[in-house]
Amino acid sequence: MRFAAVLAVAAALAAPVAEARAQEADFFRGKQITMQIGSAAGGANDAYARLLARHMGRHIPGNPTVIAQNVVGAGSLVLANQLFSTPRRDGTIFGQLQRTLLLDPLLTSRPFIIKPLEFNWLGSLNRETNVLIVATNSPVKTLDDAKLHEVILAAEGVETDGVIYPRLINKFLGTKFRVVPGYDGDANMMLAIDRGEAEGRGGVPWSALKVTSADRLKNGRIRVIAQLGMKKHAELADVPMVLDAVTRAIDRKVLETLFARQDMGRPFVLPPGVPTQRVETLRAAFAATTRDPEFLKEANKLNFEIDLMDGKEMQALMTTLYALPRDMVEQIKQVLQEAMGKN
Repeated sequence: MRFAAVLAVAAALAAPVAEARAQEADFFRGKQITMQIGSAAGGANDAYARLLARHMGRHIPGNPTVIAQNVVGAGSLVLANQLFSTPRRDGTIFGQLQRTLLLDPLLTSRPFIIKPLEFNWLGSLNRETNVLIVATNSPVKTLDDAKLHEVILAAEGVETDGVIYPRLINKFLGTKFRVVPGYDGDANMMLAIDRGEAEGRGGVPWSALKVTSADRLKNGRIRVIAQLGMKKHAELADVPMVLDAVTRAIDRKVLETLFARQDMGRPFVLPPGVPTQRVETLRAAFAATTRDPEFLKEANKLNFEIDLMDGKEMQALMTTLYALPRDMVEQIKQVLQEAMGKN
């Protein structure tokens, strides 16, 4: 009788779950889901997103088609604004945003339409570790060397990690990195190193570097001299972490706040207002995709890192960051403004 009672309870609990899944399948069956990418075609963000699009539909009840579409502009702010205000709040559209955008409403004084905490966070396929690289023929082999010798680093825009991180390291550790912004894209920055115009780069995602510059790493033309993240990457066990060299509490807090967004890797979000059950369905499908053998086989072939940060964890992290004390936020904003040359 006890066993029968347990079975009856299990059946009673399973019935609502099965019914909800059937309802979700009825909704999605025959539909097309639009996955928008806030980065240009051909880059690492785009490649990760399109990998997801090729496999995620199999894990959504009803097996809808997922199509990828690039929406570029203002570091994915154009896409973020569109998703935030879209009337399509039924789960048939979601997007991948650039992670640097997501703390900007907190850490900058610019006006924003978006309210990041109101997005429904879907997840990220990986967690990111940024690195600082130099050409092997540079006299700088370590961070300590960079305190004695000036190092020219190529970078993109003045608000990118490639500018901000080296300038913060200069401020916190006394290094002599000279950042030259204005390069257009990863390929041109790496060519600048090849040609000797620059000696390195700061704030380079390791997951992208080992794919786009695999030959440079294999042939020893560049070396990684520091990790910019919360914890050591398994593949970079011998490379020191900048965070370990920083001693002042406020300096550490600045870096920890910026590095926390790297944990979000390449974040995918749903618009505000999507029904809770629909959000849970798509979060489950996102997570299931990262365990799919076919997905993992293709990711491995592309040399892509897969390290899931699920939507609930991402939502919790954002809530924690946006709850930082106001005086702490103001101190961080001041340091960042100085790093971007705005003071």
